[in-house]
This record gives sequence, C-alpha cells and structure tokens, in this order.
Amino acid sequence: MGLLDTPLRAAAKSVLNTLGTSATLRQHTPGAVDVEQGIQVAVDTDTTVKGALESYRNFEVSDVVLATDRKFTMAASLITFVPEVGDRLVIGTTVYRIRSVQTVQAQDDPALLILQIRT
Repeated sequence: MGLLDTPLRAAAKSVLNTLGTSATLRQHTPGAVDVEQGIQVAVDTDTTVKGALESYRNFEVSDVVLATDRKFTMAASLITFVPEVGDRLVIGTTVYRIRSVQTVQAQDDPALLILQIRT
C-alpha cells in the first residue's frame, strides 16, 4: 500500500458522498431451486450509494458503448462487494442494467468503480 492510497480513497469517498447522485445498487444473486415450482428463486439485495452520473462523450461511443449509455462513478469503499454485469442501479424511477465494471486502483486497493449502465 502506498503512502497516498488511504488519503486518496478517503477523499474520493468524501467528495462523491457530498456531491454525488443518490442511487440504489441492486445486487442480483441466484438463489435456491424451488422444487415444488421447479424454478430458481433469485434474491435481490439493495445497497444505497452515491456517485457521479454522466454521459459518455462522442469519442467513447463504440460497438460496446452506446450513445444512450451512462457512466456512474462511485467510491469503491462504499460497498463490500464488486458489482457484476447484470446487477442493476436504480436512480430515481429509472432502472439501469450494469453492462461493465471498471475498477480504478490506488496501489493495491480499489479506489473507484466506474459502472457502464444502460436502460
């Protein structure tokens, strides 16, 4: 761990918590199989987070990133898990599906998570 790692992670968390957009990160976990109904019951776990919501710039749009996709940047220390593709992010009444997760490291530990989200 580097000398500035802890202060930089704390600064990212403080700024995003103070100025960020409130959202609900909905972690989708496959559950046990209901033998009677023959289906797998999923479990959703909601976690309240804050982060910066922004649009992708024109030069970032590609086959993977659509012009309507959004980017949500949050402090990694806000949660105890890393979101996965298929999890959801709820902002207001809009439900976004997570398309990709990029981790920005500060030495050995994650500092920021950048979620590519799509309605």
